[in-house]
Amino acid sequence: MGRGGRSSRKQLFAEWNQHTTAPAGQETEVPNADEATRQHMQQKATQELIDSSVRRRFLFLCAESRQRNVTVSSRKETRR
Repeated sequence: MGRGGRSSRKQLFAEWNQHTTAPAGQETEVPNADEATRQHMQQKATQELIDSSVRRRFLFLCAESRQRNVTVSSRKETRR
């Protein structure tokens, strides 16, 4: 590898280092891997709760509709 490659790496490292180091008096913020996992699990649990609520509502409406149909059919049969 020629000298150009080495200076390129030094320049890239200097730019990277400049963006990753905190200014004096400030702490560097380190990403928390557990936080991302917790956030994902919380979103997943929320979505599952919404999905189950929608399913229950749908089943309730289906059962209610079926009950109405049975009641209407029974009334028609008793009138005959």
